[in-house]
Amino acid sequence: MDIYEKMTIHLRMARYREKTVHTYVRNIRMAVAAIGKEPGDLGEDDILQFLNGLFERGASGPTIISYFSSLKYMISKVLQQTWPVARIERFGKFGANRPRPLSRDEIKSLLDAAPNLKYKTLFALAYSSGMRISEICKLQITDLDFNLGLIHVRDGKGGIDRHTTLSKRAARMIQAYMAQTSIKSILFPCGRKICGSGELFPVAQTDKAVSIRSVQFTFENLTRRLKFSGHTTFHSLRHSFGTHLVEDGMSIFTIQKLMGHRNIRTTLRYLYTAESPRHTFFSPLDNL
Repeated sequence: MDIYEKMTIHLRMARYREKTVHTYVRNIRMAVAAIGKEPGDLGEDDILQFLNGLFERGASGPTIISYFSSLKYMISKVLQQTWPVARIERFGKFGANRPRPLSRDEIKSLLDAAPNLKYKTLFALAYSSGMRISEICKLQITDLDFNLGLIHVRDGKGGIDRHTTLSKRAARMIQAYMAQTSIKSILFPCGRKICGSGELFPVAQTDKAVSIRSVQFTFENLTRRLKFSGHTTFHSLRHSFGTHLVEDGMSIFTIQKLMGHRNIRTTLRYLYTAESPRHTFFSPLDNL
């Protein structure tokens, strides 16, 4: 059994998601090939030179961190050797380039310019619930509770289930969208059409979820056409949800639960992106 098979088994037994397993194993294959040494022979200089090479070639911060984490897991967990790299100050913040939240006016423009009812509903639901793109794409009709105004997010980041809010406006949009489509279980199915055996005309695949890349591509094209400034991605809708809830006065602990953050410090970031309404400003001198 080679190191890649061992690492796959270790990651799966540790309950890592399949996407993470694939990424870690791929990273190790590429790192070992680039360094030119056996995995068990990698030292501090080898690893630092490899990471610096990624930096010099323009790799993003998250990409470099991903390689760092993969190498550390392989050496310390799989090979059970001492991790040779000394602690790097503020490494976790290296190259952070988070997409900015959209303004409320930008959200309105985005929804008005959506190419069709499906994507208008999808974007509105993402913004109104704070769900991640992977959670939105695999959402099923049975996950929606229209009576209680809740969405059951199944198998979210880290394999954790949670509930988030289903806004009244989003619920009306979903019901209008459902009335015009023939969806079965997946709320946002794949739009690709296929021909079944013996069928003359293609039919839509309603049992498969829309792909994440398809949603990202549509969002990116739309924001480019609307000429939104700064770094914006589909994840901007999630950041907008958290930021606007802070601005509207919701408890930071409630926001943490809705967004599924394990650490409150992640939620506290929205305090820095939120803008306080000017009418809430006051001076303590006026209260003497």
